Amino acid sequence: MRFIPVIVIVLLLGCNTNQEVLPRQEALYFDIPSYFKGEVQKLSIRKAPIHKQVWINGTQENKDIDIKDWKTELNMFVNADINKTSWKGLFKEDKTGDSLIYTSVSTNIPVKKLIVEKVGTYIKGISIFINEDNYLYKKQDSLYYYPDSLYEINSRQKVTLLKEKHYKISGHLK
Repeated sequence: MRFIPVIVIVLLLGCNTNQEVLPRQEALYFDIPSYFKGEVQKLSIRKAPIHKQVWINGTQENKDIDIKDWKTELNMFVNADINKTSWKGLFKEDKTGDSLIYTSVSTNIPVKKLIVEKVGTYIKGISIFINEDNYLYKKQDSLYYYPDSLYEINSRQKVTLLKEKHYKISGHLK
């Protein structure tokens, strides 16, 4: 009887619950996280400085800086992943030339549109439009990424009983 708890613990420790070992589901739409994982690796190796401009409610600041953590810097883009399991089948896909346009068909999904501009297989630009609206706040984000050139984040936020806040972050790669 004393050995039953030990046996249970050994059995539980023997079970592998590590989800990283499980294969990632095949992406139904453009795979934003995989694309930006590659960009983060490329930019981290390149170590080129950027000219970063930040506007908050009309006040502007400019700096030339080295980004130490590209994963954090581009996190808003990665978070706009449209391949979430619960969103499967809720985007309409259109092709214009080589470019892809994904448009949400559900009002409950904050990512409203994803545009992937391509020339052949080369991605020349990504645009993402996000709208969140509930009784506490409204938020509109426009994200733009041009490989080896520029990224830009525009955001408007309106929290109930507070003033609207607008910010823009622009990074020009040197």
